[in-house]
Amino acid sequence: MYYERITSAVLSQEEVLRATGISSLQNDPGLHQLLPYFVQLVAEKVTQNTRNLAVLESMMAMVRALLNNDNLFVEPYVSCYRIVALWTRRPWANARILTSSL
Repeated sequence: MYYERITSAVLSQEEVLRATGISSLQNDPGLHQLLPYFVQLVAEKVTQNTRNLAVLESMMAMVRALLNNDNLFVEPYVSCYRIVALWTRRPWANARILTSSL
């Protein structure tokens, strides 16, 4: 239930709702169990919406919030997706957000 609410908030057109969702991702200490699902969502949305700037910006904001959450250990997920991205040569492989925050 929390997952659906957060993902719909982050992808919302309403700026206040979107900002609230991003803030929750950045500050909530209990997200570690949902982290694999958020990582999978970002991967799917980015590959399916390469021409939809609004979705891409929302996903990058989600990634930034998760990386900035001090309660999460995201390194295994980021390393895994970097390796897969480079291996498959996806357009998002060179995303600066994945490397600049580490």
